[in-house]
Amino acid sequence: MKDCAWGWEPGATLSRLMRMRSSYPARLYCLLLLSIAALWVVEAPPAQAQSPSAGPSVTHFDSRYGCQYGYRQEEQTCVAIVVPSHAFLNSFGDDWACHRGYQRTEDHCTALVVPPHGHLTDYGWDCDRLFDRDGNTCRPIQIPQHAFPLYGSFGTTWECDRGYARDHQTCTAVPVPPHGFLSASGHGWECDRGYSKVGGSCVGLRVPTNGHLGFSGHDWDCNRGYRRTGNSCVAIQVPAHAYPLWRSEDQVWRCERGYTRHENSCVAVNVPAHGYLNDSGDGWKCQRGFRAAGNSCVTIALPKNAHLDSGGNSWSCNWGFEAQGERCVTESLTQLR
Repeated sequence: MKDCAWGWEPGATLSRLMRMRSSYPARLYCLLLLSIAALWVVEAPPAQAQSPSAGPSVTHFDSRYGCQYGYRQEEQTCVAIVVPSHAFLNSFGDDWACHRGYQRTEDHCTALVVPPHGHLTDYGWDCDRLFDRDGNTCRPIQIPQHAFPLYGSFGTTWECDRGYARDHQTCTAVPVPPHGFLSASGHGWECDRGYSKVGGSCVGLRVPTNGHLGFSGHDWDCNRGYRRTGNSCVAIQVPAHAYPLWRSEDQVWRCERGYTRHENSCVAVNVPAHGYLNDSGDGWKCQRGFRAAGNSCVTIALPKNAHLDSGGNSWSCNWGFEAQGERCVTESLTQLR
């Protein structure tokens, strides 16, 4: 540091330091020390910041975080928090909370009164298993036959065993009919596959010719190429160049690609020169650089200072030009701005 003594005098500037006749390594070393010292002065927080006239006054105030830990702001002052017995400061240090087993009552902590068959929790107390809270007491849960208690069920304190259904405050056996079985919940029943539910019974399905059981197993559908008419499956009359649909209410057949529907038949799509079939296959579109004109595709005449648009079947003016009829003219300066 003795080599840098000349650089620490009051009023010394960076340009003066660089003009000193010290060697280059010495100057570099001294500049590094000065930079570290400057950063320390700027970044180091004051031991105790003085509050502005508009903020909380005197001590226990931090200019960046407000009142210090253990103090709270009241108007323009930081006031020490008085922690009562059986309490502790919260993690922020701006209030207090009661210990487990106590509850806050105004400015002090009072002991919780836990009734018989109750226990402490993080937020007060709760009743033990097989007991339900009733005001400030815990009453035993009345569990009927063929039932079991629930815990933490938000009001429902018991549930019936599998094969039984709740009927007010009792559990009654579920009457499962022939060709039926208990549902997944165990409190109802469903019919076997091939049977449908009619009242309290399971009735066998009568699947017609050219039909089959549906996905659920409780109804039937017609085979491909047939449609449902009453209780029968009737063959669909499919014209040439068409195929039957699997299931449809309004349309039972569709034309092949390259054909379009005309009344009850399929006619070929007449694609003109420079055209191609559209995505659905029942019509046509013109190639890029051409546009539809009646039943033909004609070349697009590009005016000067224009280009094909993204669709390729029309044109747009270049930047700085605007369309006027079939040509592109220069835009005014006001429009360009």
